[in-house]
Amino acid sequence: MTHLKLVLKYAFKDLKNQKVRTIFAILGVLISIGLLTTILFLSDSISASYVDYLTIEAGNQDAVISVRHYTKEPPDRSSYFEYQPIIEKIKNSTNAVKDIIPRMQVSGSVKNKFTGEEHWSVISGINISLESDIKFGSLVNPFNNTEINLKELPNRSGVWHERCSI
Repeated sequence: MTHLKLVLKYAFKDLKNQKVRTIFAILGVLISIGLLTTILFLSDSISASYVDYLTIEAGNQDAVISVRHYTKEPPDRSSYFEYQPIIEKIKNSTNAVKDIIPRMQVSGSVKNKFTGEEHWSVISGINISLESDIKFGSLVNPFNNTEINLKELPNRSGVWHERCSI
């Protein structure tokens, strides 16, 4: 214990004698701790923001199974994929999945047969009655933000058809 007192005595005596070096050392430690705290705070904030973004973007959606296209594939390749075996395997392997909601999305360019103009288009297939029965969500009219209460969409009618230029 006496050695510790002796070491501390000489350390504080040296700190008193070398005031400028002591001030720089203390400032260096303070700046280092401040920068480290700032970096850790920013990285935690970015992580939390990213998780919030993904949660908002995905909603109640847990997983999406889709066909993955690859470079140099044939242009006439079908996007057909048999999902049912994967769905059955998921259902049999866990009880964490509450509901499975099948959806379809096809995207590509559409050519107007009268004018020859080409437009990019995304077509989604949704089982509205199934999603309504399990209370998954609702459809919202994007032009006036009102909920659309439907059991099915009638053919060639509605807001979407009016806005299309095909």
